[in-house]
Amino acid sequence: MSRTLLRISDFCRKHHCFSESQMRWMRFCSKPGRKNSRGQSIETNGFAPAFLVIGGSIFIDEDRFFEIVDEQNRESAA
Repeated sequence: MSRTLLRISDFCRKHHCFSESQMRWMRFCSKPGRKNSRGQSIETNGFAPAFLVIGGSIFIDEDRFFEIVDEQNRESAA
């Protein structure tokens, strides 16, 4: 199985509709276990499987990212 892993900056250069800050925010919001100021759990955005950390660098699995986008669009259209 071949995977295309891109650093956030490279992903954004390839896909101009996404900014680096937007992608970093999406990664932050994908982390499970976040809580609001009242201690209530915050739901994740579902993108955690698309982000990988290797040696301190953040990579995006390009195919998995767009699979999640497609899944979420199918769910919202239903």
